[in-house]
Amino acid sequence: LPPPDDISDEVLLKIVLQETTDEETNALVWKYLGYRRSTQTDAWDATFVFPKWAERYPQPPDLIGVTRTYTREVDEPVLRAVQSLQRSVPTEHKKGLVRTLKPLGWSGYILDGLTPNKTRRAQVANWLLYYRTALHGVPLDELQRRKAERAAVEAQAPARPPTGTTKQGVI
Repeated sequence: LPPPDDISDEVLLKIVLQETTDEETNALVWKYLGYRRSTQTDAWDATFVFPKWAERYPQPPDLIGVTRTYTREVDEPVLRAVQSLQRSVPTEHKKGLVRTLKPLGWSGYILDGLTPNKTRRAQVANWLLYYRTALHGVPLDELQRRKAERAAVEAQAPARPPTGTTKQGVI
């Protein structure tokens, strides 16, 4: 399947440049997670959401922090949701955003001026890029097979020695 127009490189660039609203950005990610709004009840339906995600988030979570309130009690659910989204991206897909958007003039954020909103926008844009390149059009059973295959390969990899932990002896 060709990639959807609403997650083109240009749209991803608009997300990281904050040229889309927080609400539009959330709604776009929710769409590709599988959430649908019922036209009859105006309620969100998670029937087509990835199963483990739907179990954890039966309603679409705020992934950006639309209130821009970063107190722990307000922001904690947003932080946890975007962290869960980011953890769902395999390592080999985590650095693709800068490579993809560099030809359009974006080479990442600089530390000075970095905000939680900008960080989260980059995280959701990276997830959308991952969705576009690895998940779009692939049946769920095939995605589950690939995940099991990846887990088996990782299980076969030799364990790396601990570094800087209490398990590492000094002498």
